[in-house]
Amino acid sequence: MKELSASVKGVLYKSTPTATGKYPVKIRVTYARESKYYSLGVFAEALNAAVDPPVIDYGRKADNDKIRTQLKKAQDAVNKIAEMNKDFTFALFETEYKQTRSPKLEASAFIDGLVKALQDEERFSTANTYKDCRNSLEGYRKGVKLYEIDSDFLEKYTRHLHKRLSPASVGIHLRTLRAVVNAAISKRLLSKDSYPFKDFKGIPNNRARSKKALTKERIQELFAYWRKLGKKHKYESRWQSLSLFLFSYFVAGINLEDILRLTPKNLHDGNLRFVRKKTTQEIEVPLHEIAAEILADFSTVRDNGFLFPFLDKGLPEKTLRHRKLNLLKEINADLKAISDELGMPTFTFYSARHSFASVLHNQKVATSHIGEYLGHTSEKTTKNYLASIETERKKEAFGNLI
Repeated sequence: MKELSASVKGVLYKSTPTATGKYPVKIRVTYARESKYYSLGVFAEALNAAVDPPVIDYGRKADNDKIRTQLKKAQDAVNKIAEMNKDFTFALFETEYKQTRSPKLEASAFIDGLVKALQDEERFSTANTYKDCRNSLEGYRKGVKLYEIDSDFLEKYTRHLHKRLSPASVGIHLRTLRAVVNAAISKRLLSKDSYPFKDFKGIPNNRARSKKALTKERIQELFAYWRKLGKKHKYESRWQSLSLFLFSYFVAGINLEDILRLTPKNLHDGNLRFVRKKTTQEIEVPLHEIAAEILADFSTVRDNGFLFPFLDKGLPEKTLRHRKLNLLKEINADLKAISDELGMPTFTFYSARHSFASVLHNQKVATSHIGEYLGHTSEKTTKNYLASIETERKKEAFGNLI
């Protein structure tokens, strides 16, 4: 058994006092002249250190019990490290200390609670992202506890994700997990002092990721193919999918959810005016003649109160999301088949938005105007957006050197 070399003490942390003039009571662990402090959620004007463990004179019994209990658990964690014959580190202490505080709390159960709260708020998209994170964690290590999510766990879990997912998907999982950890800290289920993401560098930076934009010539090729489909296969799956893609392109890269929600009220004197659901930005663009033709074609299918025949009035948000995701899956499958048939690089529905921005950028349209059409909240966002398209174009240029 190693000699104990770390000390544990309850102290009054003299930082900025609260509005009531009280200070937080914390556990101070000192090792090799370095100290770290661990919050208890207890506040006092003064702490009587003449007794062991220290107490708040005339304080609440619950607060003094908490000080005594947590100090004992911290000391038990130090003793356990010594019993394991391991060198003391703060990371190891935090793991053992957290284990004594919340030994049975599984990450999946905590995330389930967050998912339920999000669903109650009808934030179904975010709820599904949290569910994906939960399933990913369970797939990596079944029954993982909240306290087990430390820097070592993050490193191994990230390597696991990179073997199976794209960098973008890895980033989504890790950012969601970070939000979960922050929620657990805010509920005081985890210690803020042991925040595992503090020095973690494993979250990919997707701000400048490549965006697949089609050239104006490729769009013209797709338009000619769409005309050809319209002569013999109008309203069939490929024609429908390509119609929605082209409509998005000619309406400033409008996303699919906003397309599905359009009603006749969005038409104003030859313009299309709508509120982008993602940012709540109001966007108004001229209704291009091809977009108007597509609307006219779909208006003959059925009158459901929308400009496109995929939704019904009064649908709950959860049903709407499922319909959109199912339709998007079908569209992207059709677009993949079309790109293979035409010998074009594979593209998706979202490429319509990138292509719109790229074509306008090549025509020297002001960045501020492009951002206004896209519904960006700042010109910096638009510049980053266009920069990533330029990166993709440069890569393709090197592929055509011979």
